[in-house]
Amino acid sequence: QFQGIPAPQTDAERRQVITSPEVTIDGKAYPISFRTILRSGDKAGEGTFGLLTDRKGQPLPGEGGAPRISNANDFSSLLPVGDRLFMVSQFEVRPGAMYLTELAQDRASGALSAISTRPIDFSSLGGVWNPCAGSVTPWGSHLGSEEYEPDARHHDPATGRIDRETAAM
Repeated sequence: QFQGIPAPQTDAERRQVITSPEVTIDGKAYPISFRTILRSGDKAGEGTFGLLTDRKGQPLPGEGGAPRISNANDFSSLLPVGDRLFMVSQFEVRPGAMYLTELAQDRASGALSAISTRPIDFSSLGGVWNPCAGSVTPWGSHLGSEEYEPDARHHDPATGRIDRETAAM
């Protein structure tokens, strides 16, 4: 059972991250809190979380030529793999992006922190368009979907590849 929290009353309160300060499990109370692992633009290892890249892995330009960083993290899954822990994060933006982040967990507090992050390379598939919604499967894998698909009239139904000539029209 989670300890209750008051409903937000003001616009400023509605924009805050508010969490229950404690949960009771089998009659024992445990303190809990919301902790941010990474924000868009944060560095972890060699990677920048949310940086949008082209098919060659080069940063896409944003306003004023600065690298374009998405703040549209739509879903993140936590995936234990052996004795390591990973997070797959999808950014609901066009063109889309997904990031693989290795995490460390503090044994005493349980707090998670990012060790490294990098974009997942979908260039062999023509990229990812606009990932939206996700889940962790019963098998412990990430399941994501795409939203607002590109115009299917430009795809060869036999190969799934984009016909660059008709797409340019």
